[in-house]
Amino acid sequence: YSDKKGDSSLVWPVQTSSVTYVNGKVSGVKLAAKKNETVTAIRAGTVMFSGLYRGFGNVVFIQSKTGHIYAYTGLGSVKVTKGDYITFGDEIGTAGVDSYTEKPQMSLMVFQNGLPIDPAKAPRG
Repeated sequence: YSDKKGDSSLVWPVQTSSVTYVNGKVSGVKLAAKKNETVTAIRAGTVMFSGLYRGFGNVVFIQSKTGHIYAYTGLGSVKVTKGDYITFGDEIGTAGVDSYTEKPQMSLMVFQNGLPIDPAKAPRG
């Protein structure tokens, strides 16, 4: 994790009070959540993948019409399947629990042209 904090007033997949940037093998943000909190899509698109994914727990990948890929990871449960069209605000799952801190949370990564971008700057709606 980095010391950089994000803007919790933006539209995020959960009603978070804490946005922490993650650097390393993956780049994105960790969002504090409430236990079993509903996770919603921040951008409309088509589900590319839904389920368990190598070390990330339950994940949902959604590709928007602009080509951005939104990766919602560390979910407790998933409510969508591959091929579903999701609109802004649709429920895609619930927040999971961090295996180290044992606190409810989830992570969000956004990719454009195969490269990670700052999730705070990603299109919403």
